Amino acid sequence: MYLNNMQSYAFGSILILFLCFAACEKGILNGPLNPYGERVDLMTSESALFGPDANNGLKITVDQINDSRCPENATCIRAGEAAVKITIYDAKENSATFDLYFGGKSNFKPDTANFSINQSKFKAILYDVNPHPKTGELQDKAKAKITLVNN
Repeated sequence: MYLNNMQSYAFGSILILFLCFAACEKGILNGPLNPYGERVDLMTSESALFGPDANNGLKITVDQINDSRCPENATCIRAGEAAVKITIYDAKENSATFDLYFGGKSNFKPDTANFSINQSKFKAILYDVNPHPKTGELQDKAKAKITLVNN
């Protein structure tokens, strides 16, 4: 039995749509995985995946970066600090949200937050926020250098 042209197109279209839906894996841990401990640079609204595989990994998203550090070539009364708000998700969409700070009281040492997701312990470490603010320039391209460590 042969199909006419219209039936062939309809059948082909349905087959292609079915294959597209079947190929799409719904989940938040799709993409390249970084090993725990590797440092990544993320701008606001960017994410990175960490872990051994998509089923046992974590996704870190930078929700917001507020940089109040003293700009280069400026005289300030206080040094200021950069605050980075992050959210971390596992494959089951459990999450943890917190702020990490760089500069100010931390004396430019990495800030660390310990947290648990799905009965496993992890650590988020903020190493830096770049570029450092400059007088007269907008800071819309700030990137947080951050990593996740499995404890």
